[in-house]
Amino acid sequence: MMNDIFPFMTFNETIQLMQSMADKMPRNRSSPHPTGLYIETKHYQYYKEHYGLDFAEILYEHLKAFSLESVDKSIENKIPIIIECFEPEALKKFGELSDLPLILLMDDEMLMAKDMDVDTIASYAHGVGPVGSGLYIKNFMA
Repeated sequence: MMNDIFPFMTFNETIQLMQSMADKMPRNRSSPHPTGLYIETKHYQYYKEHYGLDFAEILYEHLKAFSLESVDKSIENKIPIIIECFEPEALKKFGELSDLPLILLMDDEMLMAKDMDVDTIASYAHGVGPVGSGLYIKNFMA
């Protein structure tokens, strides 16, 4: 019933909304924990292989256009940012471009894998987001 009534917001419009909130909302002006962006990249390998699109690079360039591409710049602009993805390749690539916190999302199959190596995950991600378990962050922004 509500389909097509409201247009989708673009990523840039979302960042602009967050900037407006950071500037104008009392909670964000006085809180040590302002509202931020929790961004999930989707289907990284698929779009890279089939269309030549590297969403890690594209995301980085969008954040850079708003001076949000690093921890220092996101703190300076009062918009904390966390990047999450199910695909380690996307996090590894984004980690080469930025020092923003990275979260590896884990599905049931990954959680049940007996050979899951936490040290390997910690080499490219700051934390893991297990399915249905909430978010667990290791050394967040340390």
